[in-house]
Amino acid sequence: MDEKANELFYLWHLQRIGLLGQGGAFPEAWSGGLDEVRVAIIDSGCATSHPNLPAEAILPSLDVAVDEGGVVYQEGHRTSIAFAWAGIDVRMKELGIEDLPPEIQALVDEIKTSSPEFLPTEDPAHHFSAHGTASAGLIAGRTLKSGKSAFPDAILNYFGVNPFASIIPVATPYSHEIKPLIRALLHSVAMGADVILLPRMVNDVDSSNQSGDKSDLRRSRFTDPKSAKMQKLAKDKDTFETLLRLLSPMMPIVLAAGNDGLGTIAYPASLVNRKGFEDLIVVGSVNSNGRRSSYSSGRSSDGVAIFAPSDDEERIDRFGTWFDPSDAVGRQIKTLGWERTQAYSPFGVLAIDIPGRLDGEDRGDDVPPKLRDLYTVFGGTSAASAIVAGIASLVEAVGRKDKAERLTGKAFRELLGARAASANVSTTKTRAAATASAREETDEVPIVDVGDLLNRRRK
Repeated sequence: MDEKANELFYLWHLQRIGLLGQGGAFPEAWSGGLDEVRVAIIDSGCATSHPNLPAEAILPSLDVAVDEGGVVYQEGHRTSIAFAWAGIDVRMKELGIEDLPPEIQALVDEIKTSSPEFLPTEDPAHHFSAHGTASAGLIAGRTLKSGKSAFPDAILNYFGVNPFASIIPVATPYSHEIKPLIRALLHSVAMGADVILLPRMVNDVDSSNQSGDKSDLRRSRFTDPKSAKMQKLAKDKDTFETLLRLLSPMMPIVLAAGNDGLGTIAYPASLVNRKGFEDLIVVGSVNSNGRRSSYSSGRSSDGVAIFAPSDDEERIDRFGTWFDPSDAVGRQIKTLGWERTQAYSPFGVLAIDIPGRLDGEDRGDDVPPKLRDLYTVFGGTSAASAIVAGIASLVEAVGRKDKAERLTGKAFRELLGARAASANVSTTKTRAAATASAREETDEVPIVDVGDLLNRRRK
């Protein structure tokens, strides 16, 4: 890792968080190597063939999208995961969790004696895990010195926040089902996760529809609380939240705030506003100018713990304008006097992608992939939360080198300097009121700084 940081202009997000220095040096935290820290990504799985994230950096993957009990696509993974599951109660005690609620204890007892199903077919993550792969690269991407990659001419010198971390990928369904997420959390614990990232929202199965706001589709899509399906979902939701409440003080659990620009943050990040969930790490996004992204939901007083780099989105509404003044539409808007000075940025975060040729061009098997076959521009509060999860893993790894205590969720939130969300914060404001609330605050928001976190961790 001897490249100068100013040659890695495409990793501007690492400079923005104070990890890559302006003078060209890599962070001292990377020097001499670091112990492995495991980050579980509960998302869409992760590709295992990217040259900037080798297979040895990725632990056996579990797929709970195909079956809520868990599916693997390699027989060896079935054995290793079953071994980890058998020790989940020991892992819980290591985290300081001993007296489990009955419903959680029943799940722990069940997983201890079970194993995932083996399906002798190709892992869908090799084709459909772009979101999870991008998140994994932002956390643990690396450039190998050995030059043994199959694509030596196509590799960028690319790094995540902690190039020494390992990834625990969990593929989950993007549906109303919640039970797979419960298994994903338990699996993450059993596999020895030090940090858990959930860079996505989950459908809020609120049977009472407490918001009373019919325009809020996150709640109003579930309208029949008396149906057997709804009652099952409500029970699963309670179990999911109980597990989050138990785990979040004991280990950093990082959640994306949401991308709809509302004052209210998306579920499950919105749980931070309830008593017992104050240690959840909710992350909003800023653009390359350091201003809050136009779509980033919530503010510090809404429970957002910190903001991290991501992209931006052109937007025009009664609360302001966000547009690219360099394009034709932006120049026309500017003449109308609607400009919001220095707010919008056209840049996104560079991330790794599922390796493959998506342009349909047949270049022959002997021609290395082009850069666009390996990398993509990533964004949303998903990208921002992945960066913060990487920071949590880096802080934990440096702490181990310094013989510090294990990083808990509570300790990491305190390091971030987050204001604890009030348990009395109302979650019933209308969409319009929530959006107005979000936009009343200045775009200048607290951005995570790695150097500051490491210094305060050592004190």
